[in-house]
Amino acid sequence: MKSRFAWVVVSFFILITGGCVSNQPMGHIPERALANPVPITFLHTNDTHGHAWPHKDRDGVLRGGFAAQNQVVDAVWREVDTAGGVTFVLSAGDINTGVPESDLLDSEPDIMAMNRIGYDAMVLGNHEFDKGVEKIRKQQGWAKFPFLSANVLTKDGNYLTRPYVIIDRGIKVGILGLTTGDLKVLVSPEFTKGLVVEDPITAAKKHIPQMKAEGADLIVALTHIGLIDKKANSLFDKFIDDRKLAEAVPEIQLIVGGHTDVLLEKGLKVGNTLIAQAGSHGDHLGRVDLLFDTSSGRLVNATATVLPVLPDKGEEKELAKLMNEYKERGSATLEETVATATSKLDGERQNVRNGETNLGNLLTDALRETTGTEIAIYNGGGIRDSIEAGKIKVRDVYQVLPFSNTVVTATITGKQLKTALESGLKNRHLTGSFLQVSGISFEAVGDRVTDLKIGGKAVVPSKKYSVSTNNFILAGGDHFEILTKLANKKDTALPVERVLIDYLKAKKEVDPKVEKRIRLSTEKHLSGGKKAASQKS
Repeated sequence: MKSRFAWVVVSFFILITGGCVSNQPMGHIPERALANPVPITFLHTNDTHGHAWPHKDRDGVLRGGFAAQNQVVDAVWREVDTAGGVTFVLSAGDINTGVPESDLLDSEPDIMAMNRIGYDAMVLGNHEFDKGVEKIRKQQGWAKFPFLSANVLTKDGNYLTRPYVIIDRGIKVGILGLTTGDLKVLVSPEFTKGLVVEDPITAAKKHIPQMKAEGADLIVALTHIGLIDKKANSLFDKFIDDRKLAEAVPEIQLIVGGHTDVLLEKGLKVGNTLIAQAGSHGDHLGRVDLLFDTSSGRLVNATATVLPVLPDKGEEKELAKLMNEYKERGSATLEETVATATSKLDGERQNVRNGETNLGNLLTDALRETTGTEIAIYNGGGIRDSIEAGKIKVRDVYQVLPFSNTVVTATITGKQLKTALESGLKNRHLTGSFLQVSGISFEAVGDRVTDLKIGGKAVVPSKKYSVSTNNFILAGGDHFEILTKLANKKDTALPVERVLIDYLKAKKEVDPKVEKRIRLSTEKHLSGGKKAASQKS
């Protein structure tokens, strides 16, 4: 049994969770009717994106942070241990990219906290690849838990990480890692060019018999492939998501997932498989309770819930101290004020991925004016946060642009530009491909571009124009294969965030507007809450 830090009494846990766990049924069959029932609890997070510290959600509620999470984990662990059960703690990936203090330290604070909490395994999410395999290797050296992925291999046929792990705590639990099959679309090609990404369902079917042969009593898929809203997404059939995985591989009894930031408050049952996902940013801790009869080998019952992580209810002191020490590193640089925003700069996910925003205009104007190109384009999925009105700090820019992409220039024909804009419209429900633009105006009728102009003049299909953008989409990310064919490509080596910081410093005060550069004629903006994400999730 694992050791834990700073034990807290069960009554504290019931207080902070509103008693939701004490009300969870542990099985429809009375335990006295079973020969040897064992309670098994899985606690899980996903898509934390560097949120190692408490932060306010959109409603102004202070949530998350590993020190507060530690309190909840310890209380649940002790409760389950007292009941004779066992507990596992899992991450469904994307611990990287989102908070500057974490990003600048390659997520060392996050991994050290996960070590202290006692995580048992993590699947590789697409954002684990944001700085390449070398960073993954560094993080593996820090981690006291295995990184998993059964469908990401090196070109010589070796697995990049362990495909699965079997943990024996009186019952052998097999945990299979599955990474999104769209990895090469979502990550800069330079970081995945030496990798082979297999279909997740194929990989699951290949490895589960091996896991059973090694004695796994229970099969858990720890996935970063997402859960897609079938009703809201017309492109659902093109995805392999957790629902399709459960349908295709019924031997999986539990799927602990991530990638699409869905908060499943009671889980989702597909056949005999329970799917769980816990939102994002560590605001909640997912909890799955299973009752397993070791004599018959039957999973009797499975229930899921989510537990709020509220720092105001308590933090583990030693871990809070460690996290604060990490946060202090580089804080002076991040707190520098670079300009003032007269109004809020809109980088909200659902807005920047589905229409023109003032922040999208500001960013693309910065690229175009800095490089001297005629036009600039930028994928909405690369814009990750808004900036409130008032002082703009270096920290704010890093949160908007956490990927360390560089500015590139090239020559694009009018025909290629129209194709790229239409690709951005067509694939925006799959990735964050909707293009923010500068120097360009057009009307979008569904996925078709009309009335396309550059500098107020109609675009000539055969004419060549100079364009600036980021290295991610110029290399084909977010389904922009058309951009890989551009001529005169040049990487300036200037980080996009640095260009924006310098632009803001020169302006001192900014008040960009939505100028009808992009006119959406027939479609309403779609909510991005349950869509797959670009450069992400």
